[in-house]
Amino acid sequence: MRQRRPGGRGEDSASGPSVSGGGVGKRTLTAGHVQRKPLASPAQDNGDGQQHEPDPGEAGADASVDLDVTRPVGELVPADIKDPLMAETRSSPRIQRVLQDIEDNGGADFEIKWSARGGYHSNGKIYIDRRETMADWISTMMHELNHLSDQRQGLNPVAADTASREDFVATKMFNEIRSHAVSYVGLLEREAGNPATAAAAPAGFDEFKAYLRADEATNGICYDSATIQAMAEAWVEKKYKTEWTTSNTGENYYDYWGAAWDDAHPAAPAAP
Repeated sequence: MRQRRPGGRGEDSASGPSVSGGGVGKRTLTAGHVQRKPLASPAQDNGDGQQHEPDPGEAGADASVDLDVTRPVGELVPADIKDPLMAETRSSPRIQRVLQDIEDNGGADFEIKWSARGGYHSNGKIYIDRRETMADWISTMMHELNHLSDQRQGLNPVAADTASREDFVATKMFNEIRSHAVSYVGLLEREAGNPATAAAAPAGFDEFKAYLRADEATNGICYDSATIQAMAEAWVEKKYKTEWTTSNTGENYYDYWGAAWDDAHPAAPAAP
């Protein structure tokens, strides 16, 4: 899910939720804060806010490397990063199904590009934060692949083209809740396979995992992925309704998307 300009309500874009300085959706992890792309037009990553930032660095990397040279904003992620990243995401059977849905609706190929800040989907392309590392990008991809799949299947509503405010908000939130829950399932499946590369946890994941394991222990059962996804969707939905807010406006997500619909459907001027 993408982020809008502060003060604006661009179509098919939103800020990452935040909770007391934290946020939803794995994008930029800093002390006490998780945020999606902070500045972008609703249609594309336009490079707003890009700076000359040092490479955050893999182990042993030169911290003085200029990301504007090595990872230019808007440029394609090179194969030596894209290929292992996709291999990591495919290690989850649930994500394999998402990728199959993408392939069945337009082909397997899609672009992955560098973002100045945050990870998001835009017009059939996925952007990953150039300052992060493989561990961060894995959970980013697991989430954003779901949005790409929705876009390919025509399931991503446009406010101006949706007659019902209620339907628009409900569909937006259904897509976001499902995407977040699928990323939880994907990460849990990867953990079960003891992957060589650990993935950074998206906001809320560790809390959900603790809740899940406690429930399994209480009931003496190990839930399958379908059950975990259903549990995750219910858990994430409650967070969106009661706790998580957008990081750029501080609004409840349902209010945020409702206001986006309102912006696209201004009331007719009163008759003179």
